[in-house]
Amino acid sequence: MARFFSRPVSPTLLFPCAWAVVGLVSMLAWANEPPPPIPSPEAPACSPEDGLDRYRADVLSIHDSTVINVDLHLGLGLVIRNEPIHLHNVDPSKLRGAKEWLKLYIHKRSVVVQTIGGEKPGRLVAIVWLKEYDGTWTNMNEALVRAGY
Repeated sequence: MARFFSRPVSPTLLFPCAWAVVGLVSMLAWANEPPPPIPSPEAPACSPEDGLDRYRADVLSIHDSTVINVDLHLGLGLVIRNEPIHLHNVDPSKLRGAKEWLKLYIHKRSVVVQTIGGEKPGRLVAIVWLKEYDGTWTNMNEALVRAGY
């Protein structure tokens, strides 16, 4: 038997207590863990002079071949939910099967949205950037066109 403060302690009591301490320590470590990193500023190349803003976004759904719905993270805990984003420089008349291609690559993933503006009031047009597993950034608008869609 192990001794704990000069009293004998049963191993059957010691083992669950040890697991409780391990669980408590891991829970405290998880609570102090920093939030997931925001994509680095050098990700999509743009400068403040070009009038473009970048936001982190979570892709919720692909509406059609040129419109995706995202949760747009503005910073300071502000989120615009289910915002439609129109893809910049993508011709919808030439896109056959592009919806499936977009689902394959960006559905349910975090991306960076670089806003361009819109030709109509209330329409948000943007370039969508995806961070690849090797750390490089891919312009998904250009990739969609290069893929032949």
